Parts: sequence; structure tokens; C-alpha cells
Amino acid sequence: MIKDSAILVLGAGQIGRAACVEIIKHEPRTLILHTLTKEEAVDSLSWIESNFFKMGTKVVPSYGDVLIVDPKSKISELDYRFGAFTPEVCKASALWKLIKKFKPDMIVDGINTATVVGYGHDPFTTSRRIKKVLDSGELPDKNSVMELLKESLLAEAIPPLVRFTQVLHQAMLEFRVKRYVKISTSGLGGMGFNIPYTHGDVGEPGCSPRLLGKVAASGILNQLIWTLSHTPGVDIKMVIPTALVGWEDITADITLRKNGKDTPIPLVDCEKPLNLAKGNVFQTHKAKDTGQILKMAAVDSGENGFYGLGDMTTITALGQMGCITKEEVGFAVAEALEGSTKYDICAALDAGCLGPSFNAAFERNFILNKMKELNSTLEYPSVAAGNLGPKVTKHLWELEILRRIALNLQNIADADIKDLTLEAEKLLMKSSPRLRSQILSLKMPIIMEGGRLLLGNSWHIPPGPLPDITPENIEIWAQKGWVDLRESRMNYWQQEIRHIVEFFRQSRRSPHVKLQRNWRTFALDTDFDIGEVLGLVYSLSGGDRKL
Repeated sequence: MIKDSAILVLGAGQIGRAACVEIIKHEPRTLILHTLTKEEAVDSLSWIESNFFKMGTKVVPSYGDVLIVDPKSKISELDYRFGAFTPEVCKASALWKLIKKFKPDMIVDGINTATVVGYGHDPFTTSRRIKKVLDSGELPDKNSVMELLKESLLAEAIPPLVRFTQVLHQAMLEFRVKRYVKISTSGLGGMGFNIPYTHGDVGEPGCSPRLLGKVAASGILNQLIWTLSHTPGVDIKMVIPTALVGWEDITADITLRKNGKDTPIPLVDCEKPLNLAKGNVFQTHKAKDTGQILKMAAVDSGENGFYGLGDMTTITALGQMGCITKEEVGFAVAEALEGSTKYDICAALDAGCLGPSFNAAFERNFILNKMKELNSTLEYPSVAAGNLGPKVTKHLWELEILRRIALNLQNIADADIKDLTLEAEKLLMKSSPRLRSQILSLKMPIIMEGGRLLLGNSWHIPPGPLPDITPENIEIWAQKGWVDLRESRMNYWQQEIRHIVEFFRQSRRSPHVKLQRNWRTFALDTDFDIGEVLGLVYSLSGGDRKL
């Protein structure tokens, strides 16, 4: 099917490129790389040409948003999304014009549609603005009302997804597209409501309304694609990776990534604890600028930014999200284009899901070892980059502090709580000020016994506008995203570690328990890996992934 065919690839991110690699092996006549922007199209073309010196395939770059009306059309975006689906509306679509222009034999759709629709226009933010107007009982000026209504309509996820599949159906029939393969998503990497990780949104908890909005958008699209696969005249297939997919370069040049832009992380510090009882420290505090930029071992995860060693270890730990290589996904896409139903979710929604693989598990060890090698050469340890959310970052740093002062799990389980508390504070305030500076630079406040707080230049928790500093709010903030060195937190971790110790005791007595975990990676009386321990804590407390 692929050989001597014209293949249109929508989206050329890391998965789209991996699909292109596999497709080119089958010698298509033409490969059309369609991206959102011209820069991405040129970059993707350059990447393909640099990786394939000798190929008979003609590669053509193209760019533009396929989820909207054609910018040159006289039909407005609102009319396109919400008006009747007439032939005029269909032919005004950017997707229709793209397929008409290239008339591909087959289409691979690697656009992360759920993220684009679920996050591109956040319906929760818009709805809250409308609610605020309703609560006030006062209407703003006419222009503001009109703009707010327009934003609300454009934030709806269902209309653009419905219109996309309607246009796709008609275009496939009109231009005789033989097959369409969608690379979709489960939304949460195969996990459920127990997921502690975010989608790069560091200011929200794991299973937030916005993240579930992405899940809802992916579910809507998957159902539409599945329904389209039942329609005579079109051949539709869909593959869904249900694990962390792929990774890019390992680097020490970690940045903050927002809207496709990377910004270095300045190192800041707070040498003297702030008194929470004296004024609003969040408004008056200014952190010390060290004049340095943070360097730490990290792996580029693509759209979600950088993951530190602890991040990468935790999210890919056994019982957590796991991982699969982008090459495996690319191979599954090529298989689907050739007609295989092995990974086709439309043919078998459950059996076709791509879960964590042995291949990726071996490669994971290689990646983690390379990150550890880089980590050993740098001044600042690779614990967490913050992109799995403030709560996961908090947990990783608390475990790292415990690891440094107690050395092993058994010591933590047996320690006196007051001793752990005093040693943890001594570590950050006297022995290792660099650790303190690194934590604060990653926007993580540090709270110590007696309500004393260390702050950097900015913080994820509490988010603005700033609420009142009350004992209740302090506890909420500490739970959500402050590194907590108080006795109560030390007691929490001691209980969690004791659960792990008991788990190991059970594993020695029960072959069944041994098979549940990779228990051989743990030792109670030697140094431990914070990511593996946190992954086990999450699994024991929140339950393993089911899919």
C-alpha cells in the first residue's frame, strides 16, 4: 500500500517524524510533511533530508492549521464551526483545501488534537470569567460582552472536532483517499484518576479539570474516528500509545518552556527564613539573585518541557505511566498504513492499546544511566525539573532530603522524628545551601518548623491572586507544593517508608507479591533511588495503572 503512494503526514513532532522514518522505508512516491507553521515545516524537511541521504521519495513541506476555516475564505470561524454543514462550509475548510491540493493516497494524522482543542482554548477559564460576570450582577460594556461570548464559543471542544471529522469524511470520498491513520491519545498515558502528573501545567494538581478536559477532548475525537471507521467508503484506523512516548536529547541546559519558547532558569536564594506571622511575605519578599543559571541533568520530553532524573525515573517507574519508544509507535503506524489491524483501536479498542514495552524498559535503563553520568559531573543534582507538577516535585525533593540525611530506607523507618526534622533543616540551612537555592529557583517554597518559610523570586503555590495567610491555607499550600521539613511531614514519610518495608517483608514470603513489583531494584539498608521509591509509594497508595 505505501510503496509508490503519496502519503500526507499531518503534524511532524517526534511521533510524526518517527512515523515518517518507517514510512520512507516502504518507498512511497511522495511524502507531504504538513505542520502548523512554516518554520516547523522547513525544520522537518531538513531533518528528513539529513537522516536519509539516499531515497527515491519526494518530500514536500506544507503548513497551516487544519482545524479551522481557510483564512482566505469569506466564511467566519464561528459560522464554520456552528453553522449548518453545507457543501460551501465543507469546501471552505483548511483541511479540505489541503487534501484537494495534494490528493494523497493515504493520510497519517499525528497532530495532538486533544491538547490543541482541550488546552488551546481553555473552557474552564472562559466559563469562570462568565460566572464572575453573573455573580457580580453587572454587565461590562458591549464590546467586552461580545468578546467574552466569542471566546466562550471558541473554547468549546466538540464543534471543531465534529467539523474536522465531517470534512475528513467528505474529502476522503471526493479525492479517493484510500486510508486514514490517526495517532491518538488516552489523555493520561494509560493511567486513571489516580494520576499525580500534569501535562506540563506546573500550577495545577495532577487530575485537574483542565487535564480531564483534554481527556474528554480525546475521548470525543476517538469516538468520532471510531464512528467514521464504521462508515462505508472510507478505511479508518487509529493507534493509541498508552505510556510516556519517546524523549529527545539529554542536556544540562534546562529551561522553562511556554508556548514553544525556552527561557533559562535563574538561580535565586533565600538565606534568612521569613516570618509568616509578620505581614504578607508573598508581596514583600524579593529573593537574592545569585547571578547564575541553573544547570542540571535533564531529558527533553518535547511539548511538556524538561524532566529531571527524578521526574523521568518516577513517571516511567513500574506501576506508573511506563514508557514506549517513538520508533515503536512509528512502526505501528506504518503497519496500520499497510493494512494491519494489530494495533488498530477501531478494530479492538482494548487489545490494540500500546502499553509499556520491554524494549523501552531496556532503553529506559540506558537513558537513566546516561542522565546519572551527566548528573555526577554537575554542581546541582538532578532531582526534579517541576514539569510533573508541584506536588510530584515536592515529593521528590522531600525524599531526596531524607535520602541525604538518613542514607537508606531502613534508617528512615527507624529514625526519631525530631532528629529527622532537625537534620533536614540543618542540611538546607548549613550543610547544603546549594540544594536550598535550587529548590527555591524551581519556584518551590520551603516550610520549616514554627511556620518559618523560605521563598524564591516566585512560586507555583499559592497561585495569584493571593489569598489570606491563615493556618488553614498554609496547610493546603504545604500539601500542594511546598517542600515541607516539619515534624508532621517527616512522620508522613516515615509511615510511607514503613509501608514499603512491610511490603518487602511480604514479598519475601509470597511469590505472588514478588511478581507484582520489580522488588529487586530496592534494598532497605543501602542508598535508594528516589524516583523508584516514589513510584512505589504512588502505586501502593493510589493503585497501579490498569491499562
